[in-house]
Amino acid sequence: MKKIATILFITLGYVSTAQFDFGVKLGLNSTRLNMDDVNNPNNVIESLQAGDMRYGFQGGLFSAINFLTYQVRIEAYYSSVNVEYRARQSNNQTTNSRVTVNRFDFPVLFGLKFGPVRANLGPVLSYNVSSTNDVLENGLRNGTVGGQVGLGVDFWKMMAEVRYEMGLSRFANQVNVSGQNIPTDSRVSLWTFSVGYKFF
Repeated sequence: MKKIATILFITLGYVSTAQFDFGVKLGLNSTRLNMDDVNNPNNVIESLQAGDMRYGFQGGLFSAINFLTYQVRIEAYYSSVNVEYRARQSNNQTTNSRVTVNRFDFPVLFGLKFGPVRANLGPVLSYNVSSTNDVLENGLRNGTVGGQVGLGVDFWKMMAEVRYEMGLSRFANQVNVSGQNIPTDSRVSLWTFSVGYKFF
């Protein structure tokens, strides 16, 4: 009984010292598509590879529970992710196909705080809602899993942070180029910079 009372007392002590944050955030992302060069000999498309880095945006809500120097951060935001595929045809002409994927992201991050500076690390679940054209027709995955790591600074009710996100599961299974569906293992990695405002 004494052990239970001690554990309960310690738990209540942690809860009483916890600080809760809730606010909104807006940001930009820089997306790079990761995939091996796909060879497709004897067809219209000779090869397929990732194109240049592209830029998008994100916006949504964040919440955090702070225990002394520890933090658990839970977020939900909408992202517009732009990627590019580069295909070389049999006549050696190069075609760049760009597609914007709209999705909802749900990261759960664990971190440490060092004064106004914090470091966070954790998984992110993404649900792909739509794409702007048929480049990823029948190939876009409904959901993906990634990992995020980042640094943030909190001052007054404002915050700013930079993160790197690495895709741990396939972003797309196939790409449609010139009417052909080419199987591929496409994954995305993102750099994001965001600012936010805490309501409390």
